Amino acid sequence: MGGATVRRLQRRDVERAIELTDLEQWGYAPADVERLLALSPAGCFAAEADGRVVGVMATTSYGKVAYLGSVVVDPGHRGHGIGNAMMRAALDHLDGSGVETVRLNAYTDVVPFYEALGFSREYDNIRWEGGRAVGATARARFAAWEDLDALVAFDEVHFGGSRRVLLERLLSEFPGTFLVAEDPDTILGYLVGNTVSQACEIGPWVVEPGNERVAADLFFGLMAVSNRPTYAFSAPAVHPEPHALARAVRYREGFRSIRMVRGPARHGGNPGAIWSFGGLEKG
Repeated sequence: MGGATVRRLQRRDVERAIELTDLEQWGYAPADVERLLALSPAGCFAAEADGRVVGVMATTSYGKVAYLGSVVVDPGHRGHGIGNAMMRAALDHLDGSGVETVRLNAYTDVVPFYEALGFSREYDNIRWEGGRAVGATARARFAAWEDLDALVAFDEVHFGGSRRVLLERLLSEFPGTFLVAEDPDTILGYLVGNTVSQACEIGPWVVEPGNERVAADLFFGLMAVSNRPTYAFSAPAVHPEPHALARAVRYREGFRSIRMVRGPARHGGNPGAIWSFGGLEKG
């Protein structure tokens, strides 16, 4: 392992974590790392060698299912088993905390690494990027704290686990870009725009299947209330509607990733309701 030790990630490590994620051009801001720490303080890990953090990763648990991501190792320390050691520490943590199923979204070139750790493929994801777009926003409105219980229940059905702690955090952080749609008082979908960076990362974005117009209302509603020059989202390839919308607004296709699972393939939700993830690292 090249003399590295694995420990819990701490708030004092945030700046170094950003330096490492910048090497991969993930566009993380300090608030993104702090959010991961807040969601799962015992489930974020750092590898340290000679007093310096040389690797980081995070897990986020939603009851019986957890997501794993943000895995990066300093280029000068790769090839020494550091990524493997962090993964095993994370999986031991999740196995010991009652999690049944672990999922992640892997870049295509590291799929064999995760397969060696017991993960198998579920489906492809596609990322889209583009500028502001204009369209109708008939049903989109700002989410309110009074919506939270209904949002959590709606999201759990489609995501596969309760993301209450995540939705609470996002509503607190992004009240001006957290949108909901209903008809007339039943939630049909919601969308969050993460605006901590110059680009706006869209997600979670969840819509009741068969309501493509609602999804478009939320998408264009975000454009109407935000002023970022660039927007991006990632959606399951098995759900054709998000990709059709992306092409219609002339977004460009970015990288592909692979949804992978370890353990029983439960708590997977409904990919046909997912228009964008809450982040590849958070599901």
